[in-house]
Amino acid sequence: MNYLKNALILLLLILSSFSSIAKGALSIEKGDVLINPSLTLGGYDYGYSWDIVNVIPPVAFNFEYASTNYLSFGLEAEYGLRRYKDNLFTASDYLYKYEYKTIGFRGSFHYLDFFKNMLADKLGGFNSENLDFYVGASTGLLWINTTEKWDQEGMSVQHERKTFDSNWRFGYFAGFRYYFSNRFGAFLETGKNPLGWVKVGLTLKL
Repeated sequence: MNYLKNALILLLLILSSFSSIAKGALSIEKGDVLINPSLTLGGYDYGYSWDIVNVIPPVAFNFEYASTNYLSFGLEAEYGLRRYKDNLFTASDYLYKYEYKTIGFRGSFHYLDFFKNMLADKLGGFNSENLDFYVGASTGLLWINTTEKWDQEGMSVQHERKTFDSNWRFGYFAGFRYYFSNRFGAFLETGKNPLGWVKVGLTLKL
């Protein structure tokens, strides 16, 4: 136990000495708020490839509060809409409409800032307050509203059926952010998202 205690103390001393010597140019600091509107690309499960697809890229909004110089947490919401028409297998036309809504929590670890503070003199051009590399995870609720419409073959009667589904989802992401100024930047994220694999957006830092 004494050996472990001494090893932990030594590790803390080394880390603190790195922090005091390096003085990295951090992209965020404790107390900052990041406001991030975005579009989601790389959607999946958008109907069959041979259907006539009409898809509006999902829009998202999230904000995160920096609880430390390296960790930020916040809320996110997203909305997506897609329609497609299936007239290949039946004589009747089928119209499908899917609405997606999500709300949940997310957290990010800004690992480049962590290394900036430890190894600033060894990072070269990466030791810049304009650069932010991060990874994170998210969790929350996903709601799906489905509307199906079809015409009765040989008749003018139109049928409609609506269904609703919801589930709890988990996601993960890795991102890169570049600040054009102290307060304004752009970001790119990739990972598992309920409505796609890539997010591109803007950042306002308060």
